[in-house]
Amino acid sequence: MFSKILFISPRNQVTQNQSMLVGTDCKALFYAQELAPTAQILKERLTRLTIQRVQSLGEILQTSDHTHQYIFEKSFEEARDDPCLILHSSGSTGSSTPFVVTEETSLTLLRRPKACDYDTWDILRY
Repeated sequence: MFSKILFISPRNQVTQNQSMLVGTDCKALFYAQELAPTAQILKERLTRLTIQRVQSLGEILQTSDHTHQYIFEKSFEEARDDPCLILHSSGSTGSSTPFVVTEETSLTLLRRPKACDYDTWDILRY
């Protein structure tokens, strides 16, 4: 079993986020404080969903706690087709559509110039 990340959108309605969580078989939701009301509603609707608030970037950067490194023990060849994260369309023409990005795709995007200028459709072409 592989773990992957789905980032829900604060712009989406709760029903859109709920549909994405169900459609991707999401088991846990980690959320920033700004999404607490949405997370609580989703927890009420999806009783098997585990929710957990995470620190904001500012809180993480200000902490004096010692953090441990996460060691990724697979080679690239072993992990190339593993799911890495789930992105989704905006839902402007209907329901948001999730799609899985593999480790290979994410690495390809990071190595390309101006990787942050890509949109959903650029990613799907690779």
